[in-house]
Amino acid sequence: DAQESRGLGDVYKRQEERHTFLQALEQVYGALEGLSGKARQAFFYSQIDGLTYSEIAVRLGVSPSMVRQYMAQGFRRIADLQSP
Repeated sequence: DAQESRGLGDVYKRQEERHTFLQALEQVYGALEGLSGKARQAFFYSQIDGLTYSEIAVRLGVSPSMVRQYMAQGFRRIADLQSP
């Protein structure tokens, strides 16, 4: 039946999207691997948890300007993924 076929197509599409997302996440994690632990934590606190730089600074015991430096390092690594 057509509705059942459409349902299977939706399942396949969701699986494909999940796979693509997991591949991208692996690439991001790999790009950040060379950073210090605090720099990686800062990046994930910001991008995944949505914390502000001030909140991250308190959690990591560093200054907000250090968090900005960590974020710049992380974003440079991510940008390098886009470069050929």
